[in-house]
Amino acid sequence: MAEGQTDLADLKRRGEDVHSVSISSSKADSRSSRGSSHHSSASIALFKAKAKAEAVQARTAYAKREIELKVEQARLQATLEALQEEKEKDAALAEAQVLEEAFLETECS
Repeated sequence: MAEGQTDLADLKRRGEDVHSVSISSSKADSRSSRGSSHHSSASIALFKAKAKAEAVQARTAYAKREIELKVEQARLQATLEALQEEKEKDAALAEAQVLEEAFLETECS
């Protein structure tokens, strides 16, 4: 016989009310169902929390890499700007040297 069920003849022998046993059995089944539902909700909540934590961890890894690349980009930009300034300085010096040589040639002639 299934758990929570009692043989009708046995109940009559003991003088118990069949209706009260049936109701208490239904209440036990209902409590069991609610417990299972609560457990299932908790499992889903745990799964969602783990998924969210893993997503945050993945985003963090990408954020760290993005920061590294932005730092490298800033370093390269600063190096490029310094190179451009040096280029302008060297071009100005070369121009001045050519003009000076041309001036000296005209003075000597």
